Amino acid sequence: MNYIDANRRAYNLLANEYDSREHEIGDDFWLKIYDELKLKDKTYYKVLEIGPGNGRNIGVMKRYNSNFDITAIELSENLCGILRKNYNDITIINQNILEVESQSEKYDLIVAIALIHLFPSEDAKKVLKIIRNMLKDDGYLLIGTTINKEETEGYYEKEDYNIKVKRFRHKYTKESFEQLLTECGFKVFKPYIITEKERAKTWYDIVVVKD
Repeated sequence: MNYIDANRRAYNLLANEYDSREHEIGDDFWLKIYDELKLKDKTYYKVLEIGPGNGRNIGVMKRYNSNFDITAIELSENLCGILRKNYNDITIINQNILEVESQSEKYDLIVAIALIHLFPSEDAKKVLKIIRNMLKDDGYLLIGTTINKEETEGYYEKEDYNIKVKRFRHKYTKESFEQLLTECGFKVFKPYIITEKERAKTWYDIVVVKD
C-alpha cells in the first residue's frame, strides 16, 4: 500500500469521528485572518480549499462572506460524502491533488491547512507547484502545519482518535517549513502561531503570496 492509499484509508475510517469532534481553535482565529486580508466585502471571489475534511473551515468562510465561490478537493470518499451533505452549493472534487485533471482554474484564495505534511518532501514540492499554478498572481495561500522539534517522516498512528490507524506524516520544524515554501516560490505575507493545549500541538499557519 502506498502512502496515498494509506492516507485515504485512514481518513475514510476516521471521517465520522472527525465530523463529530469539537475544535479547540475557535472560528475567531480564522475570522481574524480573513479580516486582516480584507475579504469581508469581496465579490466574485474564487476560493479553493484542499483537504477540507468535513468542511469546518468552509462553514466559517460561508458565514463570513456569502459571495465566496468555493471549490473543495478532498481525497477521502467518506469525507466528501459529509461535505455534500453539509454544503450542497459548493463544487466538490474527490481526488488526490497530485492527480487533479484540470489545473487551469485560477483562485483568489487557496486554503491548505493540515495538508502539506501528508506528503513526502518531493511530493510536497509538487503539491506546492500545483497550488502556485492555480493561484492568481495577486492571490493568497493560507497554509498550515504543526511545528516539531526535529524534521522526520514516516507512518504514525493518529493518537487523538478512538479508531487507531496509521497514515503518512512529514513532521516539519518551523525553519524547514519556511524553507519549503521559499524553495517553491512563495514569500511570507503574515504568519500565525497558535497552540492546541489539549492535543499538545503548536500550529504554524501562514498566509503567503507568490514571490
